Amino acid sequence: QKNKLLKSYLSQLKSNYELDFIEESSPLGTAGALKKISKVKKPFFIVNCDNLFKINPKDLLNFHNENKNSLTLVASIKKFNIPYGVCTINKKKARLLKMEEKPSQSVLANTGFYVCEPSILNCLPKKNRFGMNDLINVLQKKRKKIGVFPIKDIEWQDTGNWPDYMKTITAK
Repeated sequence: QKNKLLKSYLSQLKSNYELDFIEESSPLGTAGALKKISKVKKPFFIVNCDNLFKINPKDLLNFHNENKNSLTLVASIKKFNIPYGVCTINKKKARLLKMEEKPSQSVLANTGFYVCEPSILNCLPKKNRFGMNDLINVLQKKRKKIGVFPIKDIEWQDTGNWPDYMKTITAK
């Protein structure tokens, strides 16, 4: 039902962009639906629908084209506070080397936003379910160029779970 609501909303917007909707009869994975795309001649965007972004898609497309990537992944630094003391040990002697109390750790997180060249469609297997991580692994094995477009933490909001969604709608 959510797909009908989203399709209805997007269809009513006045846009300079052409939108095509792909519907799956059964879940194909985050990259599996790409098998239903045909006749694509230019780079195209893939965006997980449970994310909000404050970035200019033209900047992303320019980055992708200038770097001659087969696929460009948008990534953001996310900082996590670990609520425990973290121990580093000597594995052979099982002795404590150091302990850091409640450290924070930063990671470069995949946001679920991509730019892809049409040629990646030839890398999709025939099997039903296929995730973006599977596609990226295949592209890496084929030595295709995969770029990372970094964005600020404040330029991406994941709304895929209830607490994150509530933070998004109550943000000023």
